Amino acid sequence: MLQKTQLAKLQLQDASENVENFLFKHLDEGGGFLDRAGQPDLYYTVFGIDGLLALEAQIPEHIQSYVQSFTDADQLDLIHLTCLIRCACTLELSGFIDANKSSWLQHLESYASADGAYNQNKDEQNGSAYACFIVMDAYQSLGESIPRPEAMLACIHAVYCGDGGYSLLPQETAGTTPTTCAALLALRQLGSDVPAESQMWLRDRNSGAGGFVAGPLTPMPDLLSTATALHALSLYDYDCSDIRETCLDFVDSLWSSQGSFFAYWDDDKLDCEYTFYGLLALGHLAGTA
Repeated sequence: MLQKTQLAKLQLQDASENVENFLFKHLDEGGGFLDRAGQPDLYYTVFGIDGLLALEAQIPEHIQSYVQSFTDADQLDLIHLTCLIRCACTLELSGFIDANKSSWLQHLESYASADGAYNQNKDEQNGSAYACFIVMDAYQSLGESIPRPEAMLACIHAVYCGDGGYSLLPQETAGTTPTTCAALLALRQLGSDVPAESQMWLRDRNSGAGGFVAGPLTPMPDLLSTATALHALSLYDYDCSDIRETCLDFVDSLWSSQGSFFAYWDDDKLDCEYTFYGLLALGHLAGTA
């Protein structure tokens, strides 16, 4: 993914400096990147770090201090715990990782659901595709084998909607683009075959307006769906060259001269998360023949 975001500079050219400045403006003096409410947050720090790396910018040392200030993983929910692990591993904080790895793994397992997969909430009967995806990423970042891969596969198969899409939980009948992307990436990591119709389902989420929509009934395209769909399709060598120009136009329509991207047309706030998704989308489009 980092290799693809680095290709975004081909599209941004001189505007790359604007993006870098935007990210630094959203870096708190304590070392965390700011959320939409202006507060430092581990989740946004993941995207801030990845954005700077994509631009080949220097990572300030106080970001390391911020990440290493989280000494009690039990106080974090699953999403923020996996973000802490990702930040620490991306920054190669080996001493911090060695000192906390055991407790991190134990805390990850507290989110195991009764079916052997993972859920964002504790003590749930069923896992979710998204939780499985972020937990697998955490284990791989730490160099650990993924536990209970059979349960992970069963969880993902349970949220397959039959038409190619994947939903978040088994009781939901309609797939969404981000969840389908997470499911396909998880299946790839687990070495499992992907239904052929899933690639077509994703491709069909491309709207006439250029970007990808979040689901079959969603009228407006958004940047998250566009970036993740392009990323997932690229991993399966799906040819998106015919939609390259319209997708570029869509991403360009979300660009702000402040150096970031809006999430969708009616959005009025900019943040590090969608800065990264803009870079990811542009990187894939730069690499599309």
